[in-house]
Amino acid sequence: MCHVDAGDLAAALDSFRDALTALLVLGDPGRVRVGRWMVAWVLRLQGRHAEALAIQRELKEELDAAGETDPYVDEELATLETLEGRSPSG
Repeated sequence: MCHVDAGDLAAALDSFRDALTALLVLGDPGRVRVGRWMVAWVLRLQGRHAEALAIQRELKEELDAAGETDPYVDEELATLETLEGRSPSG
């Protein structure tokens, strides 16, 4: 987050990807989802909307399949779909 606050989105993305790799080793699905969300969030901040949208949609599908919700995923999806010129999904 310090990299994001400093405006160094490339370093932030590298850090979040490194963290995601570590989370994958730990194998906690909830924490892995958070790590993937963080990567997608930075991709959106970089203007890489299609990549971010693909990750957020995967997260939403996984949450739906598990019978779970995450308001942060829903918020990012709405933001990204608006940026892509689509109406937000419900």
